Amino acid sequence: MARKVLVILCVLTVAAAGCSAPGPISTATPVETQNLASRVAQTQNLASLPSVTPAQTQNLASLPSVTPSLTSTPLPTATYTLTPSITPTLPPAEPVSRGPYLQDEAPGSIWVVWDTAKPSTGYVEYGPTSAMGQVASGGPDVLVGIEGGIGAHHQVQLTGLADYTQYDYRVGGEQDVYSFRSAAAPGQQDFTFAVLGDTRANPDVHQAIINAIAAARPDFVLHTGDLVDDGNNAGLWTAFLKIENPLMRIAPLYPALGNHENDTPLFPDIFRLPGGGGGGYYAFDYGDARIIVLKADDYDASIFAPGAPQRTWLEQELALAAGRWIFVSFHVAVHTSFAEDPSEVNLRNALAPLFEKYHVTIVFNGHIHSYERVIADGITYVVTAGGGAPLYSFNVKEPGQQAAALVYNYTLFTVSGDTVSGKAISVDGKEIDSFVIKAVKP
Repeated sequence: MARKVLVILCVLTVAAAGCSAPGPISTATPVETQNLASRVAQTQNLASLPSVTPAQTQNLASLPSVTPSLTSTPLPTATYTLTPSITPTLPPAEPVSRGPYLQDEAPGSIWVVWDTAKPSTGYVEYGPTSAMGQVASGGPDVLVGIEGGIGAHHQVQLTGLADYTQYDYRVGGEQDVYSFRSAAAPGQQDFTFAVLGDTRANPDVHQAIINAIAAARPDFVLHTGDLVDDGNNAGLWTAFLKIENPLMRIAPLYPALGNHENDTPLFPDIFRLPGGGGGGYYAFDYGDARIIVLKADDYDASIFAPGAPQRTWLEQELALAAGRWIFVSFHVAVHTSFAEDPSEVNLRNALAPLFEKYHVTIVFNGHIHSYERVIADGITYVVTAGGGAPLYSFNVKEPGQQAAALVYNYTLFTVSGDTVSGKAISVDGKEIDSFVIKAVKP
Protein backbone atom coordinates (compact mmCIF):
# COMPACT_ATOMS: atom_id res chain seq x y z
CA MET A 1 0.00 0.00 0.00
CA ALA A 2 1.37 3.39 -0.97
CA ARG A 3 2.28 5.51 2.03
CA LYS A 4 1.34 9.15 2.34
CA VAL A 5 4.21 11.60 2.38
CA LEU A 6 4.24 15.25 3.25
CA VAL A 7 6.99 17.33 1.73
CA ILE A 8 8.18 20.23 3.77
CA LEU A 9 9.63 23.26 2.07
CA CYS A 10 12.90 24.32 3.62
CA VAL A 11 15.24 27.18 3.01
CA LEU A 12 18.98 27.12 2.79
CA THR A 13 19.99 30.57 4.01
CA VAL A 14 23.60 30.57 5.16
CA ALA A 15 26.55 30.79 2.83
CA ALA A 16 29.15 28.07 2.84
CA ALA A 17 32.31 29.25 4.58
CA GLY A 18 35.05 27.32 6.32
CA CYS A 19 33.54 24.11 4.96
CA SER A 20 34.99 21.40 2.79
CA ALA A 21 34.44 22.19 -0.89
CA PRO A 22 32.01 25.11 -0.41
CA GLY A 23 29.19 25.51 -2.86
CA PRO A 24 26.57 28.11 -3.67
CA ILE A 25 23.66 28.77 -1.37
CA SER A 26 20.34 27.54 -2.62
CA THR A 27 16.92 29.13 -2.38
CA ALA A 28 13.91 27.00 -1.55
CA THR A 29 11.20 26.44 -4.15
CA PRO A 30 7.97 24.48 -3.80
CA VAL A 31 8.23 20.75 -4.30
CA GLU A 32 5.62 18.09 -4.79
CA THR A 33 4.71 15.16 -2.59
CA GLN A 34 7.09 12.32 -3.30
CA ASN A 35 7.15 8.59 -2.85
CA LEU A 36 9.70 7.83 -0.11
CA ALA A 37 10.73 4.28 -0.79
CA SER A 38 13.99 3.51 1.01
CA ARG A 39 17.15 5.32 -0.05
CA VAL A 40 20.62 4.37 -1.20
CA ALA A 41 22.98 3.89 1.72
CA GLN A 42 25.95 6.16 1.66
CA THR A 43 28.66 5.98 4.23
CA GLN A 44 31.48 8.27 5.08
CA ASN A 45 35.00 7.94 6.35
CA LEU A 46 36.13 10.86 8.45
CA ALA A 47 39.80 11.52 8.90
CA SER A 48 41.05 10.77 12.37
CA LEU A 49 41.73 13.71 14.64
CA PRO A 50 45.27 14.92 15.26
CA SER A 51 46.65 14.14 18.67
CA VAL A 52 46.93 17.22 20.87
CA THR A 53 48.78 17.03 24.17
CA PRO A 54 48.77 20.32 26.14
CA ALA A 55 51.02 20.80 29.16
CA GLN A 56 48.41 19.84 31.70
CA THR A 57 46.67 16.95 29.94
CA GLN A 58 45.35 13.89 31.69
CA ASN A 59 46.03 10.37 30.48
CA LEU A 60 42.57 9.23 29.43
CA ALA A 61 43.39 5.78 28.10
CA SER A 62 41.87 4.14 31.15
CA LEU A 63 38.88 6.43 31.63
CA PRO A 64 35.75 4.54 32.69
CA SER A 65 32.63 4.74 30.62
CA VAL A 66 30.55 7.63 31.98
CA THR A 67 26.78 7.51 31.66
CA PRO A 68 25.23 10.30 33.75
CA SER A 69 21.49 10.62 33.86
CA LEU A 70 19.03 13.47 34.04
CA THR A 71 15.54 13.25 35.44
CA SER A 72 13.75 13.59 32.10
CA THR A 73 12.78 10.44 30.22
CA PRO A 74 15.80 9.31 28.16
CA LEU A 75 15.45 8.84 24.43
CA PRO A 76 16.45 5.52 22.91
CA THR A 77 19.21 5.59 20.32
CA ALA A 78 17.79 5.01 16.86
CA THR A 79 20.42 3.71 14.45
CA TYR A 80 19.37 1.28 11.76
CA THR A 81 20.99 -0.72 8.99
CA LEU A 82 19.17 -0.30 5.69
CA THR A 83 19.45 -1.68 2.16
CA PRO A 84 17.40 0.89 0.24
CA SER A 85 16.84 1.73 -3.40
CA ILE A 86 16.54 5.29 -4.63
CA THR A 87 13.33 6.93 -5.82
CA PRO A 88 14.02 8.78 -9.08
CA THR A 89 12.01 11.85 -8.06
CA LEU A 90 14.26 12.59 -5.06
CA PRO A 91 17.45 14.61 -5.59
CA PRO A 92 20.61 12.50 -5.89
CA ALA A 93 22.47 12.64 -2.58
CA GLU A 94 26.18 13.15 -1.93
CA PRO A 95 28.10 11.57 0.96
CA VAL A 96 28.16 13.67 4.14
CA SER A 97 31.59 15.15 4.92
CA ARG A 98 30.67 17.06 8.11
CA GLY A 99 27.69 16.61 10.41
CA PRO A 100 24.79 16.30 10.58
CA TYR A 101 24.16 18.57 13.54
CA LEU A 102 21.09 20.28 15.02
CA GLN A 103 20.65 24.03 15.38
CA ASP A 104 18.20 26.81 16.27
CA GLU A 105 15.37 24.82 17.81
CA ALA A 106 12.03 26.52 18.44
CA PRO A 107 8.51 25.28 19.19
CA GLY A 108 7.43 23.36 16.09
CA SER A 109 10.77 23.41 14.25
CA ILE A 110 14.48 22.65 14.22
CA TRP A 111 17.29 23.05 11.67
CA VAL A 112 19.53 20.21 10.44
CA VAL A 113 22.94 21.33 9.14
CA TRP A 114 25.58 19.31 7.30
CA ASP A 115 28.19 19.50 4.54
CA THR A 116 28.90 17.36 1.51
CA ALA A 117 32.13 17.01 -0.44
CA LYS A 118 30.33 17.93 -3.67
CA PRO A 119 27.42 20.30 -4.28
CA SER A 120 23.99 18.67 -4.17
CA THR A 121 20.40 19.34 -3.24
CA GLY A 122 20.04 18.36 0.39
CA TYR A 123 17.02 16.70 1.91
CA VAL A 124 16.03 15.30 5.31
CA GLU A 125 13.53 12.55 6.06
CA TYR A 126 11.93 12.74 9.49
CA GLY A 127 8.99 11.51 11.50
CA PRO A 128 7.72 10.92 15.03
CA THR A 129 9.16 7.89 16.77
CA SER A 130 5.91 6.36 17.95
CA ALA A 131 7.66 3.06 17.27
CA MET A 132 11.33 2.40 16.66
CA GLY A 133 12.23 2.52 13.00
CA GLN A 134 9.60 5.02 11.88
CA VAL A 135 11.90 6.78 9.42
CA ALA A 136 13.90 3.67 8.60
CA SER A 137 10.81 1.74 7.61
CA GLY A 138 9.24 4.58 5.67
CA GLY A 139 6.21 4.76 7.95
CA PRO A 140 3.06 6.69 7.03
CA ASP A 141 4.01 9.75 9.10
CA VAL A 142 7.42 10.33 7.47
CA LEU A 143 8.00 13.86 6.18
CA VAL A 144 10.68 15.25 3.91
CA GLY A 145 12.34 18.66 3.81
CA ILE A 146 14.08 19.43 0.51
CA GLU A 147 16.27 22.37 -0.49
CA GLY A 148 15.34 24.31 -3.58
CA GLY A 149 18.85 24.55 -5.00
CA ILE A 150 22.34 23.10 -4.96
CA GLY A 151 25.22 23.67 -2.54
CA ALA A 152 27.82 21.92 -0.38
CA HIS A 153 26.69 23.49 2.92
CA HIS A 154 23.16 22.34 3.72
CA GLN A 155 20.58 23.75 6.13
CA VAL A 156 17.11 22.24 6.18
CA GLN A 157 14.35 23.25 8.57
CA LEU A 158 12.10 20.51 9.91
CA THR A 159 8.66 21.94 10.63
CA GLY A 160 5.28 20.84 11.94
CA LEU A 161 6.82 19.25 15.05
CA ALA A 162 4.70 18.45 18.08
CA ASP A 163 5.94 19.92 21.37
CA TYR A 164 8.56 17.97 23.34
CA THR A 165 8.21 14.82 21.28
CA GLN A 166 10.80 12.36 20.05
CA TYR A 167 11.54 12.39 16.31
CA ASP A 168 13.80 10.34 14.08
CA TYR A 169 15.59 11.86 11.10
CA ARG A 170 18.02 10.95 8.33
CA VAL A 171 19.80 13.28 5.91
CA GLY A 172 20.12 12.44 2.24
CA GLY A 173 23.34 10.54 1.65
CA GLU A 174 23.27 8.93 5.10
CA GLN A 175 22.20 5.47 6.13
CA ASP A 176 21.98 6.10 9.87
CA VAL A 177 18.84 7.40 11.57
CA TYR A 178 19.20 9.66 14.63
CA SER A 179 16.74 10.88 17.25
CA PHE A 180 16.07 14.24 18.92
CA ARG A 181 13.41 15.71 21.16
CA SER A 182 11.50 18.69 19.80
CA ALA A 183 11.41 21.95 21.75
CA ALA A 184 9.46 22.41 24.95
CA ALA A 185 6.35 24.53 24.64
CA PRO A 186 6.27 28.01 26.17
CA GLY A 187 5.75 27.71 29.91
CA GLN A 188 6.74 24.03 30.14
CA GLN A 189 8.29 23.49 33.56
CA ASP A 190 10.29 20.30 33.03
CA PHE A 191 13.33 19.96 30.77
CA THR A 192 17.08 19.37 30.88
CA PHE A 193 20.23 20.95 29.47
CA ALA A 194 24.02 20.71 29.67
CA VAL A 195 26.82 23.30 29.75
CA LEU A 196 30.51 22.94 28.89
CA GLY A 197 33.32 25.20 27.76
CA ASP A 198 36.92 25.68 26.60
CA THR A 199 37.19 22.60 24.40
CA ARG A 200 39.95 24.12 22.29
CA ALA A 201 42.69 21.59 23.13
CA ASN A 202 43.14 17.94 24.08
CA PRO A 203 40.75 16.01 21.81
CA ASP A 204 40.79 12.95 24.09
CA VAL A 205 39.32 14.94 26.99
CA HIS A 206 36.91 16.73 24.68
CA GLN A 207 35.68 13.43 23.21
CA ALA A 208 35.22 11.78 26.62
CA ILE A 209 33.14 14.73 27.83
CA ILE A 210 31.00 14.81 24.69
CA ASN A 211 30.31 11.09 24.93
CA ALA A 212 29.24 11.46 28.56
CA ILE A 213 26.91 14.39 27.84
CA ALA A 214 25.41 12.56 24.85
CA ALA A 215 24.68 9.57 27.08
CA ALA A 216 22.69 11.88 29.40
CA ARG A 217 20.47 13.01 26.46
CA PRO A 218 19.97 16.69 27.41
CA ASP A 219 17.38 18.70 25.49
CA PHE A 220 19.93 21.35 24.49
CA VAL A 221 23.54 22.33 25.21
CA LEU A 222 25.29 25.64 25.98
CA HIS A 223 28.99 26.18 25.23
CA THR A 224 30.76 29.00 27.11
CA GLY A 225 33.33 29.70 24.39
CA ASP A 226 36.83 28.85 23.16
CA LEU A 227 35.45 26.03 21.09
CA VAL A 228 38.66 25.78 19.03
CA ASP A 229 42.21 27.07 19.39
CA ASP A 230 41.99 29.41 16.41
CA GLY A 231 38.60 30.29 15.01
CA ASN A 232 40.04 31.29 11.65
CA ASN A 233 41.41 27.78 11.02
CA ALA A 234 38.73 25.89 9.05
CA GLY A 235 40.39 22.54 9.72
CA LEU A 236 39.97 22.99 13.49
CA TRP A 237 36.24 23.48 13.00
CA THR A 238 36.05 20.22 11.04
CA ALA A 239 37.89 18.47 13.90
CA PHE A 240 35.60 20.12 16.47
CA LEU A 241 32.43 19.03 14.68
CA LYS A 242 33.71 15.48 14.31
CA ILE A 243 34.29 15.22 18.08
CA GLU A 244 30.96 16.87 18.88
CA ASN A 245 28.95 14.81 16.41
CA PRO A 246 27.63 12.20 18.92
CA LEU A 247 26.07 15.09 20.86
CA MET A 248 25.21 17.70 18.23
CA ARG A 249 23.27 15.21 16.09
CA ILE A 250 20.85 14.57 18.98
CA ALA A 251 20.68 18.00 20.72
CA PRO A 252 21.18 21.57 19.46
CA LEU A 253 24.33 23.40 20.59
CA TYR A 254 24.22 27.13 21.45
CA PRO A 255 27.79 28.52 21.57
CA ALA A 256 29.22 31.77 22.90
CA LEU A 257 32.20 33.36 21.20
CA GLY A 258 35.47 32.97 23.10
CA ASN A 259 38.67 34.94 22.68
CA HIS A 260 40.22 32.01 20.77
CA GLU A 261 37.48 32.25 18.16
CA ASN A 262 39.13 35.56 17.19
CA ASP A 263 35.77 36.97 16.13
CA THR A 264 36.00 34.73 13.08
CA PRO A 265 33.70 35.20 10.08
CA LEU A 266 33.43 31.39 9.95
CA PHE A 267 31.34 31.33 13.15
CA PRO A 268 27.98 32.47 11.74
CA ASP A 269 28.41 30.21 8.70
CA ILE A 270 28.97 27.08 10.81
CA PHE A 271 26.34 27.83 13.45
CA ARG A 272 22.78 28.78 12.58
CA LEU A 273 21.81 30.78 15.66
CA PRO A 274 18.46 32.18 16.84
CA GLY A 275 17.64 35.43 15.10
CA GLY A 276 20.73 35.00 12.97
CA GLY A 277 23.03 35.55 15.98
CA GLY A 278 23.78 39.04 14.73
CA GLY A 279 26.80 40.58 16.44
CA GLY A 280 27.63 37.32 18.20
CA TYR A 281 24.86 37.67 20.81
CA TYR A 282 21.36 36.21 20.75
CA ALA A 283 18.53 34.91 22.91
CA PHE A 284 15.84 32.24 22.78
CA ASP A 285 13.07 30.79 24.92
CA TYR A 286 12.86 27.17 25.98
CA GLY A 287 9.91 26.09 28.06
CA ASP A 288 9.64 28.34 31.10
CA ALA A 289 13.12 29.82 30.58
CA ARG A 290 14.82 32.64 28.71
CA ILE A 291 18.39 31.87 27.59
CA ILE A 292 20.64 34.83 26.73
CA VAL A 293 24.05 34.40 25.09
CA LEU A 294 26.35 37.44 25.19
CA LYS A 295 29.46 38.36 23.24
CA ALA A 296 32.02 38.95 25.98
CA ASP A 297 35.01 37.34 24.31
CA ASP A 298 37.69 39.96 24.88
CA TYR A 299 38.75 42.63 27.35
CA ASP A 300 36.84 45.64 26.12
CA ALA A 301 34.29 46.53 28.78
CA SER A 302 32.97 49.40 26.64
CA ILE A 303 30.70 46.93 24.83
CA PHE A 304 28.48 47.05 27.94
CA ALA A 305 28.74 50.77 28.64
CA PRO A 306 25.40 52.60 28.97
CA GLY A 307 24.02 53.22 25.51
CA ALA A 308 26.22 50.61 23.79
CA PRO A 309 24.20 48.42 21.39
CA GLN A 310 24.74 45.12 23.21
CA ARG A 311 23.91 46.59 26.61
CA THR A 312 20.73 48.17 25.28
CA TRP A 313 19.76 44.86 23.70
CA LEU A 314 20.56 42.94 26.91
CA GLU A 315 18.39 45.21 29.06
CA GLN A 316 15.51 44.74 26.63
CA GLU A 317 15.89 40.96 26.67
CA LEU A 318 16.03 40.83 30.46
CA ALA A 319 12.99 43.07 30.79
CA LEU A 320 10.99 40.96 28.32
CA ALA A 321 11.82 37.63 29.96
CA ALA A 322 8.41 36.34 30.99
CA GLY A 323 9.41 32.87 32.17
CA ARG A 324 10.37 31.69 35.61
CA TRP A 325 14.05 31.21 34.76
CA ILE A 326 16.76 33.35 33.14
CA PHE A 327 20.07 31.75 32.16
CA VAL A 328 22.92 33.89 30.79
CA SER A 329 26.02 32.49 29.07
CA PHE A 330 29.22 34.25 27.95
CA HIS A 331 32.94 33.57 27.88
CA VAL A 332 35.01 35.87 30.13
CA ALA A 333 34.28 34.97 33.76
CA VAL A 334 33.33 37.67 36.28
CA HIS A 335 33.72 35.68 39.53
CA THR A 336 36.69 33.31 39.85
CA SER A 337 39.42 32.34 42.29
CA PHE A 338 42.04 33.23 39.71
CA ALA A 339 43.93 36.50 40.00
CA GLU A 340 41.63 39.25 38.77
CA ASP A 341 42.41 41.29 35.70
CA PRO A 342 40.69 44.47 34.50
CA SER A 343 38.38 42.55 32.13
CA GLU A 344 36.86 40.55 34.98
CA VAL A 345 36.40 43.61 37.16
CA ASN A 346 34.99 45.80 34.38
CA LEU A 347 32.57 43.15 33.14
CA ARG A 348 31.39 42.45 36.67
CA ASN A 349 30.79 46.13 37.35
CA ALA A 350 28.87 46.53 34.09
CA LEU A 351 26.77 43.35 34.17
CA ALA A 352 26.20 42.27 37.78
CA PRO A 353 23.75 45.10 38.58
CA LEU A 354 21.61 44.05 35.60
CA PHE A 355 21.68 40.40 36.66
CA GLU A 356 20.58 41.39 40.14
CA LYS A 357 17.88 43.79 38.97
CA TYR A 358 16.23 41.18 36.74
CA HIS A 359 16.81 38.16 39.02
CA VAL A 360 18.96 36.09 36.67
CA THR A 361 18.99 32.47 37.81
CA ILE A 362 22.49 31.34 36.74
CA VAL A 363 25.35 33.01 34.85
CA PHE A 364 27.55 30.52 32.96
CA ASN A 365 31.15 31.47 32.12
CA GLY A 366 34.31 29.89 30.72
CA HIS A 367 37.83 31.26 30.16
CA ILE A 368 39.32 30.19 33.52
CA HIS A 369 40.00 26.48 32.92
CA SER A 370 38.41 24.93 35.99
CA TYR A 371 35.07 24.39 37.71
CA GLU A 372 33.81 26.92 40.23
CA ARG A 373 30.47 28.01 41.68
CA VAL A 374 30.08 31.36 43.41
CA ILE A 375 27.04 33.09 44.88
CA ALA A 376 27.33 36.88 44.82
CA ASP A 377 24.50 39.25 45.74
CA GLY A 378 21.95 36.47 45.27
CA ILE A 379 23.12 35.42 41.79
CA THR A 380 24.71 32.02 41.08
CA TYR A 381 27.80 32.15 38.86
CA VAL A 382 29.10 28.89 37.40
CA VAL A 383 32.47 28.63 35.64
CA THR A 384 32.49 25.44 33.57
CA ALA A 385 35.63 25.67 31.47
CA GLY A 386 37.12 22.20 31.67
CA GLY A 387 36.41 20.86 28.19
CA GLY A 388 40.03 20.16 27.26
CA ALA A 389 42.11 23.34 27.47
CA PRO A 390 45.03 23.13 29.96
CA LEU A 391 43.83 23.55 33.54
CA TYR A 392 44.57 26.74 35.46
CA SER A 393 45.36 27.09 39.15
CA PHE A 394 43.46 28.87 41.91
CA ASN A 395 45.41 31.54 43.78
CA VAL A 396 42.90 33.94 45.37
CA LYS A 397 39.74 32.43 46.84
CA GLU A 398 36.68 34.28 45.56
CA PRO A 399 34.27 35.56 48.23
CA GLY A 400 31.06 33.59 48.00
CA GLN A 401 32.75 30.47 46.61
CA GLN A 402 30.52 27.42 47.11
CA ALA A 403 32.56 24.77 45.27
CA ALA A 404 35.71 24.61 43.14
CA ALA A 405 37.81 21.94 41.44
CA LEU A 406 40.77 21.94 39.07
CA VAL A 407 39.49 19.13 36.86
CA TYR A 408 38.20 18.65 33.35
CA ASN A 409 34.43 18.88 33.71
CA TYR A 410 30.94 19.51 32.36
CA THR A 411 27.63 20.37 34.01
CA LEU A 412 24.08 19.00 33.77
CA PHE A 413 20.86 20.76 34.79
CA THR A 414 17.31 19.59 35.39
CA VAL A 415 14.49 22.12 35.51
CA SER A 416 11.45 20.80 37.35
CA GLY A 417 8.59 22.98 38.56
CA ASP A 418 10.01 25.72 40.77
CA THR A 419 13.53 24.26 41.14
CA VAL A 420 16.69 23.94 39.05
CA SER A 421 19.01 21.11 40.07
CA GLY A 422 22.61 21.29 38.89
CA LYS A 423 25.56 18.99 39.11
CA ALA A 424 29.15 19.22 37.93
CA ILE A 425 30.86 16.03 36.79
CA SER A 426 34.55 15.41 36.17
CA VAL A 427 35.78 13.72 33.02
CA ASP A 428 36.32 10.50 34.98
CA GLY A 429 32.68 10.43 36.07
CA LYS A 430 32.92 11.79 39.61
CA GLU A 431 30.32 14.27 40.86
CA ILE A 432 32.27 17.30 42.06
CA ASP A 433 29.34 19.58 42.97
CA SER A 434 25.56 19.54 43.21
CA PHE A 435 23.07 22.25 44.12
CA VAL A 436 19.43 23.29 43.90
CA ILE A 437 18.06 26.77 43.17
CA LYS A 438 14.51 27.81 43.99
CA ALA A 439 12.64 30.07 41.62
CA VAL A 440 12.34 33.74 42.54
CA LYS A 441 9.38 34.28 40.23
CA PRO A 442 6.14 32.46 41.09
